[in-house]
Amino acid sequence: MPRPRASASTSPTSPLLAFLCDTLVRSGCELLNVEGARNGCFRLSFEDPHLHRSGIVGRLFRLEAHDTDGDGARMTLRPAASPDGAPHGRDSFGLFTSVLLGVEPSRDLFVAFDPARHFPEDEPLRVSINAAPLQRVLARGWHAWEREEYERDGTGFAETLVGFTAPNLVRYVLFERLASGLDTGHRQLLAERFYSDVLRRRG
Repeated sequence: MPRPRASASTSPTSPLLAFLCDTLVRSGCELLNVEGARNGCFRLSFEDPHLHRSGIVGRLFRLEAHDTDGDGARMTLRPAASPDGAPHGRDSFGLFTSVLLGVEPSRDLFVAFDPARHFPEDEPLRVSINAAPLQRVLARGWHAWEREEYERDGTGFAETLVGFTAPNLVRYVLFERLASGLDTGHRQLLAERFYSDVLRRRG
């Protein structure tokens, strides 16, 4: 008996969300529902080729060319609530995975920030990414590294960034679900193990 086919409730409201949706479709997924806001916040659900259903919620940011490092990137990170106003895009039933993604469609490139390290009340954060880690992402399809930030008062901030190319988007969603709640060091270890045990094995 054929399954009922769900359809997206709205069309993508931004080029970045359209690229995200297109990436999922190109990976063999069926979009079930898509909700988006013009500020980059979104929520969507999809069914992967193995008939597993997943939901992601969060915000998309455009990765721009770096002024002095041609192959690097920069972006302004502005964490915000999801389209329905839930903090960090977390739903009470835990069905959606929260994400904060920098996106560069021209290179099929994504950079994932740790959603647990950023809050809606935070000030906008200007982030520069050197060319070296991005080149490794493009060469391998997946790479994780630590980003450190130091304030004037001497306090430090660190988080693990995970870069990946478009064909690994569905696998990244699985990773982010597993990494939820991990500290920076363990998040990076899981990302590296994920590459060696999952991505390289599946090719």
